[in-house]
Amino acid sequence: MKFKYQAKNPRGQDVTGVVESDSRKIAITLLKDRGYIVYSLEEKRGGLSFEGLENLRGVSDTDRVNFTRNLASMVGSGLPIAQALEVLIEQAQSGKMRDIVQTALKDVESGMALSDSLEKFPETFDARYISLVKAGEASGKIDVVLKRLAESLEKQREFKAKVTSAMIYPIIILLAMAGVFVIIVVFVIPKLVELYKGFQIELPLPTKIMIAISEFTINYWYFVIAGIIASIVAVRKYSRTSSGRYFFGHMYFKIPVFGLIMKEKDLTEFTRTLALLTSSGVSIVDALSISRDSVSNILYKDAVSDFVNEVRKGNALSAAIERSKEFPVLIPKMIRVGEETGSTDDTLSNLSTYFEEEVDRKVKNISTAIEPLIMLVLGFMVAVLLISVITPIYKLTSSF
Repeated sequence: MKFKYQAKNPRGQDVTGVVESDSRKIAITLLKDRGYIVYSLEEKRGGLSFEGLENLRGVSDTDRVNFTRNLASMVGSGLPIAQALEVLIEQAQSGKMRDIVQTALKDVESGMALSDSLEKFPETFDARYISLVKAGEASGKIDVVLKRLAESLEKQREFKAKVTSAMIYPIIILLAMAGVFVIIVVFVIPKLVELYKGFQIELPLPTKIMIAISEFTINYWYFVIAGIIASIVAVRKYSRTSSGRYFFGHMYFKIPVFGLIMKEKDLTEFTRTLALLTSSGVSIVDALSISRDSVSNILYKDAVSDFVNEVRKGNALSAAIERSKEFPVLIPKMIRVGEETGSTDDTLSNLSTYFEEEVDRKVKNISTAIEPLIMLVLGFMVAVLLISVITPIYKLTSSF
């Protein structure tokens, strides 16, 4: 059961929150153990509440960044982790995040390490996060590690937003094109068909095709919708198979403009994650294994798996990357310099900054970069419409 409480914390401040226990008596005991003076405790009833909707929403990137940054700040100021978690319960913006922090507090107070508690929530805290917290606990510098992690998560969130914004513009253009095509097929072509029926002229093949498409769409629209849904489902299922992942992995990288952005996005995440892990004391083999999950393309995932095997054999990371066909030559060359000077983590950080700036530059110029492609598609659509719609009218007027 969950109980909503109002109390005064050990610092004399009024606080509210939710505690989970088997009974009201146990809930009061748990709060007293934390040093709280409880003056209101009510059982939370089930139902579709706003907090319930928050739980369904899950934990956002912003929630994760705020949790990490605030925890780093409080621990760095000398506050014990348990007390820091108590404050974070009050600050949590979502119900799901509040539940996670409450569980972490209960575990920490029972003697469990923070990393072991957070590991219970893999959908919120990935392997990289857990490994860094463990490294911070082992080194006694958890506040430093959490601060680095918060900065990395903030950069990752901003970077993801930039890439997402780059995808919105072409999607809007494609949807607009599809909308225009549907309007022509459903509303314009039937009107022209009525006009053509009144005259004895031979319609060109493109016009016959457009009329057939129009009639099929109007008469069998449910088949069209079912076909679109079935195609989407089939593509999604195929993309989850081994052959599908490799097919789309190759195809994504060949998309004009966006293929290069997606490549550099993965390279940014890989080098940033690897730099953060190695600088925090995680071994290079473990860091590579964790960094594999930071890339989305199966081709890069396989390449990183090969790096792990090569490094385990005693080979240098730069030599392993140099043999890969997927990674640009800039990466192994710079890493080799870092290995020779003992500053591999700094080199990786510089590489992540370089690729992030490249993606940022391409995103800013995205409208200019894809304009030729859009013009080609628009030109093709206009040509099809001219041939299929205007040609019969031209033949009709020239016959008089």
